Amino acid sequence: MAELDEYWERLSLAPDDLEALEHVEAHLRGERQYDQLLQLYEDLSIKVDAAPAAEYMVRAAKLALESVHSAARAEEYLRSAIAADPDRLEARVELRHLLMSRGAVEDALLVYEAQLREQGQSRESSAGWVDIAGLALDRLKDLGRAFNALDSAEEADPENAEVFKLRARIHQERGQMRLVYQALVQELDVAEIQTIA
Repeated sequence: MAELDEYWERLSLAPDDLEALEHVEAHLRGERQYDQLLQLYEDLSIKVDAAPAAEYMVRAAKLALESVHSAARAEEYLRSAIAADPDRLEARVELRHLLMSRGAVEDALLVYEAQLREQGQSRESSAGWVDIAGLALDRLKDLGRAFNALDSAEEADPENAEVFKLRARIHQERGQMRLVYQALVQELDVAEIQTIA
């Protein structure tokens, strides 16, 4: 027990001491004192810089989900992690999944869009924008948002054939066969460029 007191003391002096935290975490988890551990994460996150604060909030979110079984608390912690460190990608991804799982598609898309804007132009972000377009179309029935996402996907990677494939599908569902033809031609052009490359 004296050893545990030493780790508590270390944490009080250096709130970013991860070794001390891991010992205290193990003890509190073993005792099933989850609320006390969550409170510890919250207290420590106030006393440290952005990156460790985000780490503590991500740990709190995992604990809230796995042991306390509170998705609502986990969402709060993940939002705090992102606020502390916007580059914390796994926090954004986990928050997006939580929001989608409870049917908050609009909120999930806002989180996803913010992440992709910060990622910049790449094949990965282009694929993400195509995902957003599909969700906007299928889950929100929002054609404007779907087309905007496809524009962002094409801007991020002009050779992403999925952009034109989804555009063709949208135009087909709307009965705009001339636009379907144009989208399919663009898809074939991109596929040909990728084959040559």
